[in-house]
Amino acid sequence: MAGSEPRSRVQLEMSAPARWSLDGERDAQILSRVLQIRLREVMREDMGGVYGVSVNAFLTREPTQRRNLTIAFGCDPANIEALKTAALGEIRAVAKSGIGADYLTKVTEQMRREHEVNLKNNNWWRGRLRSAYYFHEDFGRSNDLEAALRRVTSANIKASAGRFLDEKNLIVGILRPAADAAPPASDAAAKPAPTPDAAARPAAPSAPPAH
Repeated sequence: MAGSEPRSRVQLEMSAPARWSLDGERDAQILSRVLQIRLREVMREDMGGVYGVSVNAFLTREPTQRRNLTIAFGCDPANIEALKTAALGEIRAVAKSGIGADYLTKVTEQMRREHEVNLKNNNWWRGRLRSAYYFHEDFGRSNDLEAALRRVTSANIKASAGRFLDEKNLIVGILRPAADAAPPASDAAAKPAPTPDAAARPAAPSAPPAH
């Protein structure tokens, strides 16, 4: 499939069956934040290869319990392979060694700020109350910020990256730009000029109306 803009859109996706748990969901959200920060630093600030990169790690409960990690970015078509390699390399590094304390501080601050905003947002309350009712959860337990913040450790993030990094189930989707085409001709240029005979020839009479 080809796009019309002179750049490519790339999506890396890894998905497989996995048991859902509240702490597992928290760990997935924390991993998303860590990788979002780290990949933006590497792919945008260091490599200058993307305007932005989005990362989403999550667990589903319905229709089946699964884990999913999605990384998406736009880039010059010539840089696809280098950026894909960099993204996977950073996740491997986190799965092997965890992450530094400065990232833990950034993620903790993000979560606190976001929670403060959410508490003033009716849509957040509606969504969280609906989820608690639908899944028969204790609302206070499933939305306990301090319990979630206690999961922000290098060891937890390392283990979570190891679970979500599943390269044997890696799917890579690439939207490439269409090949350069000649600009369309104008209407005047597209229409053939009438021959002199055709221009001078009177129009044929129209058929008589049917009775």
